[in-house]
Amino acid sequence: MKKALMFVTVLIAAGIFGPALSGAGSASPVKLTYANFPPASTFPCVQMEKWKTVVEARTEGKVKIQTFPGSTLLGAKNMLDGVMDGVADIGCLALPYMPGRFPLLAGVDLPVGFRNAATANAVLFDLYSKYQPKSLSKVKVLTLFAAPPANIISKKPIRTLQDLEGYELRCTGAGVEPLKLLGAVPVAMPAYDPQRHRRRSIRLRGYDYTQPGVYFITICTHQRAPLFGQVVDGEMVLNVYGEIVRTCWREIPDHFPHVELDAFVVMPNHIHGIIVIVDHVVGATHASPLRHMHTSRPSERVPPRGPASGSLGAIVGSFKSAVTRRINALRGTPGAPVWQRNYYEHIIRSERALDAIRQYIAENPARWHLDRYNPNAVGPDPRARDLWRLLQNDARTRSLHGGGEASPRPYHNACRDQEEDQP
Repeated sequence: MKKALMFVTVLIAAGIFGPALSGAGSASPVKLTYANFPPASTFPCVQMEKWKTVVEARTEGKVKIQTFPGSTLLGAKNMLDGVMDGVADIGCLALPYMPGRFPLLAGVDLPVGFRNAATANAVLFDLYSKYQPKSLSKVKVLTLFAAPPANIISKKPIRTLQDLEGYELRCTGAGVEPLKLLGAVPVAMPAYDPQRHRRRSIRLRGYDYTQPGVYFITICTHQRAPLFGQVVDGEMVLNVYGEIVRTCWREIPDHFPHVELDAFVVMPNHIHGIIVIVDHVVGATHASPLRHMHTSRPSERVPPRGPASGSLGAIVGSFKSAVTRRINALRGTPGAPVWQRNYYEHIIRSERALDAIRQYIAENPARWHLDRYNPNAVGPDPRARDLWRLLQNDARTRSLHGGGEASPRPYHNACRDQEEDQP
């Protein structure tokens, strides 16, 4: 069965292109924000970054665009309202995520037999140009485009209408009624969201993360969005959000007196750092004062909720909360995610490992073109591969020589949607 639903996308902007750009000849550039909802590595956001580059080049720097991929500013369901309310100047809007709101243009989503996106694009543009739908009357439409026809992906072959009868298929809101008419059973299944779905702990079972030690950590932004700046000629250039991250990192010992900081770097969509816990002294946090969880008698202690006070988890959680609160206050997006839910950590056990990690952190900006978190990386980084092997060997050696662990340390990288055993 070849007929399938299209996926209609509209690039919209607030009413900024008249008065705002009329001053583009002044000394200060016009600054615009562009929100998108898919992850940074996917085509819509890759296209967004290229569009930004072209606009800035053609205006000779008189227009500067700050991009927000991965729903870091607005999500798929509140994109239109967010642009109309001024949360973002430009937004990428997918009509199927808001069924019923675009009754005219949603017709292009119907399985009417479009053989390619070019034909669907032409029909979509003609509909908009001729009827000027009220649903988009409060924004400036910059472009409209449809994806190629979507194929049904199923466990069993779908060759006839009879094969569809009673068959459950996941779909967006715009596809519910067409699939019902074809005899299928549409199932609305939201995309996986690590902020809402339960994920297993990736910490070492039984390890006391409050004890003195040296820890290498990596924390990624939500959807790996390039939120903190960009790498230019091998140097990391922080934006205002990146400066907030650096400031909050430096403030960690002010809130946790038992902590010392070592090497650290802010990258466009993640950070690397080394945290040293020197003793068991417990301090307050960036985001809130610590709760006193202990009484004088061990048998009366109240089980703590979340990471133990003063532990590595508490330190990282406090840092992430402080950064999130300050960034959201600055951009006016209360509650918006800044970080991925979890983080990667490695217990450093040798001077050799410590030196290798320090070098890796220091060279990270210069090796951004090979970085596995760079959506435009040109290839794998052999330095990262060598570091991973060193850390694995370090853990195995520690275990074999009675280093206090029952088995080699399980490493997990929480910076990827599918966790992989690499830093």
